[in-house]
Amino acid sequence: MNSSNREISDYRVEGGCLTLLDPYVERAADTQLYEFAQSESRSLVCFVLAPRQMGKSSLMVRTADRLTTNGQICVQINLHQLGEIDAESTLYYSFLVEIINQLDDSLKTGLYDILSRYWQNDPNLAPPLKFKYFLTGEISPRLPNSRLILFVDEVQNLLAWELQSSFLAFIRSLAQVEINAPVSNIRFVLLGVAKPSDLLTGNTMAWNLGEFIELDGLTGDCEPLQAGLKKVSENPTQILERIVHWSGGQPFLTQVLCHLVATTSSSFDTADVNQHIDRLVKNKVIDNWQQNLRLSLHLPTIEDWFMNVEPSQKRQKRLALEIYINLLQQRSVSFERSSVPQWELLISGLVKKEGNQLTIRNPIYQQIFDRTWAESKLPQLQEDTNMPDINTIYNRQVFIVVDQSASMRKKDGGDRTRWERLQEEVEGDLSVILDKKDPSGQKICDSVRAATFNVKGKELEYRELDTVDQVADLFYENEPFGTANITSVLKGLIDLWFDGRELITKEDVEAGRAKAALYIIFVDGQVDDAKDFENLIRDTARRIDDHRIVKFVIIGLGDEVSNVRFFDEFDINKRPTGGRKLDGKNEYKPLFYLATGAEANIGVFELKENIRGGNDFIKLLERQIKGDPANRNNVRKGFTLPLDVFDA
Repeated sequence: MNSSNREISDYRVEGGCLTLLDPYVERAADTQLYEFAQSESRSLVCFVLAPRQMGKSSLMVRTADRLTTNGQICVQINLHQLGEIDAESTLYYSFLVEIINQLDDSLKTGLYDILSRYWQNDPNLAPPLKFKYFLTGEISPRLPNSRLILFVDEVQNLLAWELQSSFLAFIRSLAQVEINAPVSNIRFVLLGVAKPSDLLTGNTMAWNLGEFIELDGLTGDCEPLQAGLKKVSENPTQILERIVHWSGGQPFLTQVLCHLVATTSSSFDTADVNQHIDRLVKNKVIDNWQQNLRLSLHLPTIEDWFMNVEPSQKRQKRLALEIYINLLQQRSVSFERSSVPQWELLISGLVKKEGNQLTIRNPIYQQIFDRTWAESKLPQLQEDTNMPDINTIYNRQVFIVVDQSASMRKKDGGDRTRWERLQEEVEGDLSVILDKKDPSGQKICDSVRAATFNVKGKELEYRELDTVDQVADLFYENEPFGTANITSVLKGLIDLWFDGRELITKEDVEAGRAKAALYIIFVDGQVDDAKDFENLIRDTARRIDDHRIVKFVIIGLGDEVSNVRFFDEFDINKRPTGGRKLDGKNEYKPLFYLATGAEANIGVFELKENIRGGNDFIKLLERQIKGDPANRNNVRKGFTLPLDVFDA
């Protein structure tokens, strides 16, 4: 945009950091960041990680100006402006030069010469320590009555330079200092487009390192943005309400829509506001965003986040888009702060966190980045592996379903309840599922969807588990109570797998259009809705054409798993009719049939006491995938049905 056009616009639509003269709407993050910098807490580090054009840099500039007015010393370092950093030494030396550059002349006398000599004196001292000692020994003493706040913007550049581990290890060392240490009057604010897992390998470590400030969208009357709208309406508040409805408060989109309304609209009646804004958004944004220079620069960055990636990143990006498709289908997704795919979505900008749920950020994104767009990207994110092999347990969608009924409070003669024991068992099994690889390096899956069941008709609420430590949250938040009704929850998980399809075929799996599945179900006795459960499995079997596509693995835990005949019938896919054949043997009838009419041996049953480690668990998952599922060698020890069932 040329300067003359910029002068007649009341809005900043070029992107980039807002100046102190541009209209700016404060958010909760403004107060939180200011209070962090002013506080006497022992936390020395604060992270502001958010999508592009969410106002991170503008937040930094405004907060620094406010702190400076209050007597603090603020230094703003933009890593992108440092150029190409090819060594750790260059990074820390550049930091110190930038700090000195931004100090008042009265404070930096002689510091450049001191730094030059100091940096060359001890070549064996690690650059992070040189930085720390110079900061605390030479710079901090010159600021006896002020706090030094170092804002480091565009921290994602550390990833490109492969220096994030070094820098964050240094930051972590500062975060562990005593309250009266030389660095205690220094604060670091790290801002950028990055996930916590990008900066630190351990999510627990990342969340314990410092404070995290969430950068929400614009809300309220957004009074600073009303000036330009007053030229076309006597009710700018109503206009902004509709604009924020479409933008979801995304700062850049909000400014762009305000500019469009102010520069393309003549005065219009209050009664027409919503219809007018809706038409404008559809015509100028959703249908023709490529014709708008500003939007044509903004929107492709979202797609680039998913598609311009290294091969090693494809799996997490694909998982993120699969979660996004669930959101597009209005399925509930609970936020898991340790979930890498969820953070991929959050940092892309497509979604936001509302309470403990993920939601699509705004209707504009929802209509431009729709299900057709998302599904078209999935094949491009397919990893370069061989054709999926349904004869193995690898490369599958995996679901864990846990009995949460009141009987899980029982202790079976020991010190721990079944619920406590089961948490440990699930943690062990999940570790095997996430870590196990075949000889080619293919994993079973990267994450597992887990849910609990109890009362009849319970709605599906699942958690996505991609680390073992997330299991504790699942059990902590779901204390045992009620009955053992599994059908409604299991149906919800089956619907997630089918994802709107009527059928999943062997050809679909081998072509990569769908994944085979494993459902691992933990029970401590007979389910209370056994008939409904059986009908659900029967209906599911009729929607596949090969028994290897899905397996329902039931694992019994506790002293009350005594009526195992139902589960053994489920395992062998046979139930006695009560009659006899001509040879005098019992007559049996299959429970489940495939879409082809063939018998559907898709059930497996085992007692937890017979699973004595990771190898046994893997063998259980593989039991009826490899070879003949009706073979007597493919059932558990202690199988209760007569042996003539194998001749049926």
